[in-house]
Amino acid sequence: MTQFHPSQSSTTLTEDARNNNNLSLPHRTLNNSSSTASLNTNTTANANAVPSRRPFADANFHAADGSQDESIYGTQGHHPTSKAPLFIRGQWFKDHTGRTVTLRGVNLSGASKMPVGVPSHQTEGFLHADGTEVSFIGRPFPLEDADEHLGRLKHWGFNLLRFIVTWESIEHAGPGKYDTEFFEYLVQVFHKCKEYGFKCFLDPHQDVWSRFSGGSGAPLWTLHLAGLDPSHFAQTNASIVHNTYEDPENYPKMIWVTNYTKLAAATMFTLFFAGSIYAPNCVVDNMNIQDYLQTHYIKSYMALAEYINAQHGIEDDVVIGYDTLNEPSAGWIGVEDVTKIPDHQEYNKELTPTPLQAMLLGQGHKQTVEFWALTFFGPKRKANKTVDPEGVTAWLSPEDRAQKDKRFGWKRAPQFPKAGECIWAQHGVWDLATQQALVPDYFLCDPRTQEKFDFGSRSFLPFCRRFAQAVRTIHKAAIIFLEPPVNELPPSLPPPHDDDDVAQFDITSRVVYAPHWYDGLTLLNKRWNFFNIDYLGVKRGRYANYAAAVKIGEKAIRECFRHQLACIQEEGQAALGLHPTLIGEIGIPYDMSDKKSYKPNGNYKDQIKAMDANMYALESNHLNFTLWNYCADNSHKWGDLWNGEDLSLWSKDDLDKDPHKFDNTSSTEVYSSQKNGSLNSLSSPRDVSISVQDSPALTRRSSSVSIDKKQAQTEAQSRQGTLSSTSTASDLSTEPTEIYLPRIHFPGREEYLASLGGNQSAQSKPKEPVCPVVVSGGHWEWREQDQILLWWTGEGEDNYDQTEAGKKRSPSLDDGVYEITVVGKKWAGNSFGGTAKTGSSSLWNTFSQCCRIS
Repeated sequence: MTQFHPSQSSTTLTEDARNNNNLSLPHRTLNNSSSTASLNTNTTANANAVPSRRPFADANFHAADGSQDESIYGTQGHHPTSKAPLFIRGQWFKDHTGRTVTLRGVNLSGASKMPVGVPSHQTEGFLHADGTEVSFIGRPFPLEDADEHLGRLKHWGFNLLRFIVTWESIEHAGPGKYDTEFFEYLVQVFHKCKEYGFKCFLDPHQDVWSRFSGGSGAPLWTLHLAGLDPSHFAQTNASIVHNTYEDPENYPKMIWVTNYTKLAAATMFTLFFAGSIYAPNCVVDNMNIQDYLQTHYIKSYMALAEYINAQHGIEDDVVIGYDTLNEPSAGWIGVEDVTKIPDHQEYNKELTPTPLQAMLLGQGHKQTVEFWALTFFGPKRKANKTVDPEGVTAWLSPEDRAQKDKRFGWKRAPQFPKAGECIWAQHGVWDLATQQALVPDYFLCDPRTQEKFDFGSRSFLPFCRRFAQAVRTIHKAAIIFLEPPVNELPPSLPPPHDDDDVAQFDITSRVVYAPHWYDGLTLLNKRWNFFNIDYLGVKRGRYANYAAAVKIGEKAIRECFRHQLACIQEEGQAALGLHPTLIGEIGIPYDMSDKKSYKPNGNYKDQIKAMDANMYALESNHLNFTLWNYCADNSHKWGDLWNGEDLSLWSKDDLDKDPHKFDNTSSTEVYSSQKNGSLNSLSSPRDVSISVQDSPALTRRSSSVSIDKKQAQTEAQSRQGTLSSTSTASDLSTEPTEIYLPRIHFPGREEYLASLGGNQSAQSKPKEPVCPVVVSGGHWEWREQDQILLWWTGEGEDNYDQTEAGKKRSPSLDDGVYEITVVGKKWAGNSFGGTAKTGSSSLWNTFSQCCRIS
C-alpha cells in the first residue's frame, strides 16, 4: 500500500482560531492519465428538460466586479479538462446547454462500508492488527465487474451515483497514512462511470461512527485516540456490534441504530463536534481532540480530491462534488439531564441506558437498564434488565493506551484524562467514587459561559464550512451536498462575516440540500402494512401523539409520504435559500415479512407497493434523489452484508428467478415523427466510435423533467403517461427534451412480438413503435436501444388527438403549454404483481423501481 504522510500542525487551536486551521496539503506530483474509452453502447438515461436557447452561467458564480459571469468554463473554476459540467440555477440543476436536469440515482454501495472480506456477520479478521491491515480495493465491486453493474444501472435509467467512500477506506493504516492504491482503484472506476455517462458525488459515509462501534465510517485508531477499547464494547454495552454478537444470524432488526446513544458513538460524536467545549483536557499533539479528528477527517478527503484533480476528465465531468458527512449525530450535545433518557431520543429498542448509565457501564459498574420494544405506535418500555460488565471497562488500560500512543506517535498533554477511566468522569460529569451525576445538564450548555449550546450553529455549520472550504481549495467548482442530522430541521445559513477565514467562506454557493428520508415504520419492522404514520408530522408537532398521525389505506399512505417530502423540501428552502434538494437516501427493505418473497412461491407485491409509494412521493415533489442502494454482493441470506440490512435494488440470488431479462441489443430501431428520419447529429452511440471527451453531447443522457410549472402524470395500471411542460418562445431550441422509457413497460417490437408467443410473424413488423406517442406540438424521435424518447417542442406535426385516452391537446403556443403522451402496450412482459419481480411504478421513474431487476 502506498502511503502519503501530510505535515501535522503543531499549534494549539482556540475555538476562534480553530476555523482558521490550515488544511493545505503538501505538494506532490501525480501523473495525469487521459481517458480513451470509446462510447458505451448501453448509454441510457431519464431526461425531460425544457431547453434554454443558449448556454448560461451558473447563477451562484459571479465575476470579480460582482456581475454575472457569462462564461461556461474558466472563471467559474471548473476543471480545465471538463467538457460537460453541471450548473446550479436556483433550485434546478442545469447542463452545459442550459437544459434542466433531474438527477435520479442510486447509492453505490452498501458493501462499501466494509473492507473486502470482512462482512459485518464475520468475527474472523474483525479486530486484526488494530484494523490497519485491511483493503477497500474492490468496493463497490471488482474493476473487472464494472461493466456488468454500471451497464445494468444505466439500463435502468439512472444518471447519478452517490459514491460511498468511508474515512476508514482512506486512512485505515494510521493518522496521515493514505491508501493511494485505493485512490487509483477509485479513479479507474470513475473512468468506467464516465463511459456510461454517470455523474457521481462522494459520500463520506458513516453509521454510528465506525465499524468497531457497530456501524461504519471512521478508522479504528480514532477510538483508540479517545482512549476507548472496542474489544470490551459488547460486555459493557458500549455498542452492539454484529461482528461480535453472540448469534450473528439473529442480530436484532435495526438494533444498530441504538448505538448512536450508547457510550462509544455518543462519546466520539461529542468529541468530534464539540471536544473543545466538553472535553477541553483531551489534547493530543498540541491539538484538542476535536481539532485532531476533524483535521484528519478533512485532510483525508482533500487527499482523495487532489488525486482526482490530477486526472484527466474526471473532476466535474464525473465527480461533481462532496457530501459533508453522512447522517451526522450530535452525540450527547443538547442532553438536558444525563440521568434520564432524553426526550428527543425517539428510537429506543432493547437495552436503553441513560447517558449516565452508559458511562457507568463503560466503567465496569452493574446497572439496571430499561428494556424497550418497538410497537406499531412507537417504542414502548417493557421491562428492566440488569447488565453486569463484571468490572470490565470500555477504556484502554494504561499499558494498552501506551502501546497505541507509541504505534501512532501520539503525544498526549499532561492534563489528558488518565487511561482506564471514563473521560467524562474526569471532566466532572459524574463522580467515580459515588457513581452519581455531578452536573446532570453538563451537555446542555457551554460549561464556560452557561449559555445553551446550539449544535447546528456552533458545531455542525462551522464543520460544514471548514470541510467545504478545504475541498474547494482543490476542487474549485465542487458542489457541496449539505446533509443535516436525519429528520432534523436544517440550520439556517448565515451570510459570510469577517470573524475568521472560514466564516468569510460563502458556503451558499453551489450547495445542495441533501437530507435523507425513510418510511420508518416499514424499514424498522420490515413489513408493509395497511396503515402508516406521519412521523415527520409528529416530530414537527403537528399531532399530539402517534395515534393521531395514523394514516389508513394506500391512498392515504402515499399522500402522507408525499406531504412529508414536500415538508422536507420547504424546510430546506426556508433555512438555506433557493437551492436544489436531493434526497440522498430513500429506499425499502426487500426481506419483508421474514423473507417471505424469497421462498419458492413468494412474490414481491408488498415491495412493489412500498417502493411505488416512495417513488410517488419523490416524483410528485419533483425531487432529485439517490436510492439506497445497489449492492453487488447482496444475497438473500445476508442481505447487503451489513447489520442485517437488505435494501439493495438487485441481488445475485434473483438472477435465476427473474423472467424478464432484456438483451441490450434486442433492437436498434429509431422511430421519428418526421418523415425524413432522425437527426444525424444525435445518432445512436452504438453507431459511432469516438472519444468520450471529444463529444460529450453524444453521451449526455442526463436532462430530465422540465422546470417550474411542470407536471408528469401516469397510472401504472393504465400504462399511460403524460408530461406537460410550460415554455416560452425563447425556450425553444435545437436541444431536445429527453425522456427515459423503460422497455419493461414500453416494449420495443422485438420484446412485444416475442411476448405474443408466435402468434404474429416477426416479418410483419409495424412501421410505427408498439407504444403510440402523441404530442401537442413539435416532433419526436424514439430510440429503442437507448430507451430514450427525444422531443423537440415548438413547431411540428400535431397528432395529439390520436391518444387512446381521447385527451384533447393543449393550445400549445397559445398558453405556452406543451404536452406529450406515451401509451404503454399491454404485453406478457409487463405484468404487475404475481411472482414477477418487475412491478409497477411511475412512468417518469428511472426504471421499474419497485422491484429487483436483472
